[in-house]
Amino acid sequence: MTVPWMAPDLFPAKPAESEYGFAVGPRAVGCSQADLAARCGDRKQSPVWLVWIPESHRLVPPCEVPFLHQALLESALGRTRQGLAVALFSSAFFGLAYFVPLLMSRRAFPGMLLLFCILGAIPVIEGLLALRHLRGDAAGVMARESAVVRYASWLYGRKLQVTWMLAGILIGLQLLQFLVGGDASIRAAGLMKPAVREGEWWRLFTAPLLHGGLFHILFNGMALFSLGRSIEGLGDRSLAAAVFVVSALAGGVASVVFLPDAASVGASGGLMGYLGFLAVLGMRRKAELPREYVKSIVFSLVMIAAVGIAVWNRIDNAAHAGGLLAGMVFGALRIPREGPFPLASGPILRAVGALSVAVLAASAVGTGVAILR
Repeated sequence: MTVPWMAPDLFPAKPAESEYGFAVGPRAVGCSQADLAARCGDRKQSPVWLVWIPESHRLVPPCEVPFLHQALLESALGRTRQGLAVALFSSAFFGLAYFVPLLMSRRAFPGMLLLFCILGAIPVIEGLLALRHLRGDAAGVMARESAVVRYASWLYGRKLQVTWMLAGILIGLQLLQFLVGGDASIRAAGLMKPAVREGEWWRLFTAPLLHGGLFHILFNGMALFSLGRSIEGLGDRSLAAAVFVVSALAGGVASVVFLPDAASVGASGGLMGYLGFLAVLGMRRKAELPREYVKSIVFSLVMIAAVGIAVWNRIDNAAHAGGLLAGMVFGALRIPREGPFPLASGPILRAVGALSVAVLAASAVGTGVAILR
């Protein structure tokens, strides 16, 4: 079965004014064959995503044009080496300027040191993996790159609805938290475990919409748009809303059970549910999805686990695990082993999705009321 991102009409028709050229955003630039190869290999300018040639009636990714392969490989290798050097220099400079004095004074918190080491290692690891990928045979590298470009182009052409709704809710409530104070807002609507056990079960719905500060919501916001785009692109808004609500609630329940004293806030349970759902999707539909999709999911799971271990006493690992498990169960029940993309939504899922959207809206209003009360 052909996936939609491999459709021959995925990209628009090529301009008629020249035989060769490339697209930069909405602008089409005609040129000669030699100039096209030079532009695709120029590391000083932004990468070219789409080109046209006489043999094709439409724009195509440059990795699908054989005479551009060598220029693309050399450019990609140069960019990757440069990025790796920057990442290594930044990590070394940050370590010398910040962590060495802390270690010498013995005031550094070991978990936080490990966390920052992990975060600093991410771009280095990604650079090394990219170099290994680019050193394979040219045909194989270009074929995998073609699948990635086509998948990303198709995915970014899909409309986001629930993701933007969630982003608006989280940002609006964060602004309210800034106004009334973070601690006061958490006491009012966060996951205060004794209060939940005494009957304030509604905190399971309000706590996922609050955050512990600017960095907390920034990290979760980036994860929301990354994971939410995949959920809504490969599924639809019903699926996105249902997975988030179910996983956030499961994460909250797990937190109450396994961390009975610590207060908790944040959308991480729902976002981990997204990751769990996408992990099951990657396992069940591995043959149809780009290889890099599965690698990115595995890499995300490993890094989240490492961060959770590094700062176990500052992160609600119970909520993370509960949300992840709920998303995986949801995926196991919902994702067929074969069928079209986007995943089809039946009447039951659409009803559950509509109910989930209503729950999110009501929870947002209730959270705001609780904070301002």
